[in-house]
Amino acid sequence: MKKRFLIALMLLALLVTPLAACKKTPGDESDPSTEDSSAQTGTESDETGSGGETGETSGEDSAADSEAGAVGSIAQGASAGSTAGASSKASSSKGSVRPPNIVTKPITDYNPETPVDAPWLKDDRSRFFGLDPEFQGADTMAREFESYEELGIKRMRMTLRLDKSGGDPDSPDFYLYDKTIALGKTYDVMPMVLISNDYLQLPNVQKPAGTGEGWNMQITDAVINTITSRVKLIIQHFFALGVTQFEIWDEPNNHFYIDPETYGKVISAIYEKCYFTEKWTGGKQVYICGMSVRAEYSDKYSAAGYNTDAVAYMDAVYKSAAVKAFIAKYNRFPLDAVSIHPFNTVVYNEVGAKQKDVLGKTMEQFTAMKKANNSEFLPIWITAMGVNISDEAVAATAAENIINQIANLPQIEYLFWFKMKYDGSDWGLVKEATWTKKKIYFKIADVIPTLKSIKLTWK
Repeated sequence: MKKRFLIALMLLALLVTPLAACKKTPGDESDPSTEDSSAQTGTESDETGSGGETGETSGEDSAADSEAGAVGSIAQGASAGSTAGASSKASSSKGSVRPPNIVTKPITDYNPETPVDAPWLKDDRSRFFGLDPEFQGADTMAREFESYEELGIKRMRMTLRLDKSGGDPDSPDFYLYDKTIALGKTYDVMPMVLISNDYLQLPNVQKPAGTGEGWNMQITDAVINTITSRVKLIIQHFFALGVTQFEIWDEPNNHFYIDPETYGKVISAIYEKCYFTEKWTGGKQVYICGMSVRAEYSDKYSAAGYNTDAVAYMDAVYKSAAVKAFIAKYNRFPLDAVSIHPFNTVVYNEVGAKQKDVLGKTMEQFTAMKKANNSEFLPIWITAMGVNISDEAVAATAAENIINQIANLPQIEYLFWFKMKYDGSDWGLVKEATWTKKKIYFKIADVIPTLKSIKLTWK
């Protein structure tokens, strides 16, 4: 009898095991592409409630630098289920492709006085185009990635926001951004992460009357230590998810002003600790872009129309004491790329006639300045550029002209277009809640494949 009982137990175990294996876990049931988006609806109301976005001036002097509604709570620890579902989908047939490296030589071999190859000139030029997403990268929905796929876009500019990261820059919760990255991988889209001024929560004072809107940042050596520790948390977290490109600060010469000497200290401290002393990624290469200067067209800047103040700001960073000391110590500049925002350098009127086009001149000015600082071959990333034109046909024509111009400039490695959707303005490629695709959307979809045929050499 005892023997029969043991045999019965063994047979029962054999039956139960495959049933248990077939049972879904809570994580398996979560799929960001089909998930009910009540939280996303809340996010959308946060984004659109003030009609603007923190950390971005979007071509307008009146940026809404702190949005009205901060997310009250971002379910701590709730990321496990959704992340597991996203990771499961990420291993699907679409696969995941990391963006190409921007340099081929190890950083220790880089000599700013010796010309180097520009490997991005040999890449498929259609992959140089990226986009600023609807929610700045927080909790991006499948419908947006489906548009990325339709447009042929492989990269996005993801802006870290404090109210979408748990509210504490020293103990962040990147759950919403992690979901976006996991879902994006299934569409072969990888982000470049902007570490914004809003996220870093730095001390500031409002600019005096008559000196422009915005804030003057109050950065001491102690604050620089805080910045580097917060940036370290960010880079290490997102590098573990496959992100290799980061942008430091948004328009330090504009709305969130920091003087060039201090900005030189900031980027030198970050780069030294990341690559040389603390080695945040274990010696593996990440790419840090900085400056992000506003280089907007305006008659007040010069007869030629380009913003000489922006060129002068970047030149002053190159010549800052901290950057000079860094180059003397490590024989390289403390960034892997510099970025600019050349809004309104191409201007059209209401009937579609081009009134100004100083984009080429602007690029020439920056290239000449970098060459004078032994940095000619350091690439430029245009991390914000777009058109705010109400006439859809004119906006589409302007976009085609601008994208083709930039794609044919060999010093430009990446262009991130502003923006997929921006409620209450004409910046977006789609219309507000309906996600109706505008003429500019279809024009960009037509232009991107044509960029494959571009063959560039350094001029």
